Amino acid sequence: MNTSQNERSVPLKALIAARIFAGSVHLLTPRWASNLIDMPATGTPGIVYARMFGVRNLLLAAALTRLDRFDNPRRFLAVNVLIDAVDAVAFVAAGQRKDIGPKAAAIGTAIAVSATALGALATPPRP
Repeated sequence: MNTSQNERSVPLKALIAARIFAGSVHLLTPRWASNLIDMPATGTPGIVYARMFGVRNLLLAAALTRLDRFDNPRRFLAVNVLIDAVDAVAFVAAGQRKDIGPKAAAIGTAIAVSATALGALATPPRP
């Protein structure tokens, strides 16, 4: 799989950009990020979790920029898809349990499903 800077697919570029944006926002301004999707963070461990989410996304973005270094880049993309699919299920479940409000559940699920789709679209067909 040739993944040089000039030959990356549009979905892969979008996924990398989204991970960099989400990671930076959650790491540097976790309270703002939480408020953006209407997820209260004050008085909860939400700030710590937001920063952890930020670090995770920045590391995934960094690895996605270096897919050419992986023995099996398709497998790493599949892991990305799995991570985002689990995030989507977690947001749906949290909304159903009323751990978070409906707006936070809907926005979080939409973001996670979008990332899942980008990862799936970025994965090249098997040779």
